[in-house]
Amino acid sequence: MKKTILIIICWVEIIFNGGLALASPYADADIQIAGDQYSDVSMLATLPEAAGWCIVSGAAWTAWSNYGDWIEYTVELTDGNWHIGLNAINYGEDEVGLGSDPEWYKQFEVKIEIIDLISGQISVPASDSEENNGYFNIDLLAGQYAVRFTWLNDKHEPDSFLDANLQINSVFFDRIGDYGSAPNDQDANGLSDDQEIDGYIDLDQNGVDDHLQAEMKCIQAIDPEKRICIKATMDATISHFKAVEGDIYNNDECLNGERPFGWFTVVIDHGDKIDEEEIFFYFSDALPDGVNLIKYNSSSGTIDIANDIDFNADRTSMTVCLANDCLIADLADQDRAIFSFMGIESDTSVDDNPTDSSSDQGGCFIDTISR
Repeated sequence: MKKTILIIICWVEIIFNGGLALASPYADADIQIAGDQYSDVSMLATLPEAAGWCIVSGAAWTAWSNYGDWIEYTVELTDGNWHIGLNAINYGEDEVGLGSDPEWYKQFEVKIEIIDLISGQISVPASDSEENNGYFNIDLLAGQYAVRFTWLNDKHEPDSFLDANLQINSVFFDRIGDYGSAPNDQDANGLSDDQEIDGYIDLDQNGVDDHLQAEMKCIQAIDPEKRICIKATMDATISHFKAVEGDIYNNDECLNGERPFGWFTVVIDHGDKIDEEEIFFYFSDALPDGVNLIKYNSSSGTIDIANDIDFNADRTSMTVCLANDCLIADLADQDRAIFSFMGIESDTSVDDNPTDSSSDQGGCFIDTISR
């Protein structure tokens, strides 16, 4: 029987620049929560003109973005690749609204946070009459998540009866694939179409085009000038491999170093000989000396270290043992093992005086191994 390993390369905190903004509401999502069914809110408005959120039948709206007021929704999700976002419209009364000039206010900019996990921003086209949507895409493990929205770009001209007010009609969660799958993978080869590499590539330096090796998967990193390939051994197969945009952590004071290849997600199906299996990463550029191999635990803020990772002589590849004593699983059962795996960072990414995250003083606690 094959089992599944999910190696998550720093999925913990991602910044989404802009998100996807689409005209018309997002319909037929797996989960849709009405705007008035919030689980928490920074403040309820005492008057329609006051700071905070106003709750009306089926919706929630706010007249201000100046005070950082947020509204939060809680949901139970299964493992998968998810679209998460909101359907919104401008709230206006009588003759007050966005007016007839579409250039006056084009879109709502909304900060979106999955609490203790990620922070980012989405855009929603603004309209007085049409409900529109904005969302981002993310891989999530099964669990309960609190998703928080904060409006960022208020605008009004009282003398002209122009006023932008964000009204959330619903928030949605749509599972579009398995964990690690790419939403734009037309050929179903486990790679995002916009990250696949065109043309000859031989990062493992064996004289054979990496595209022609069935066990190899290759992508371009978020930096389009950089390339990464991964190869499995024994009975292991790589079902998904993709670069993940973003590098902002909740504990970012502890992670200030450069990450030359960004973050990426790997999903590996493996056989019964896991203690003998290895995976190989190949890079288009040599890794610098003194990099740290880190694993992040989002609940405790600690970092666990893979015990058996080796670099080749020119530091363009590394070998990772898959045995249980090499990698510590965040979640393991009879069918799979899941790892919040690693980032490749310079030594400057590590706080010289780390603090246990359980302390009342905050901070972080980091263990690293430098090679």
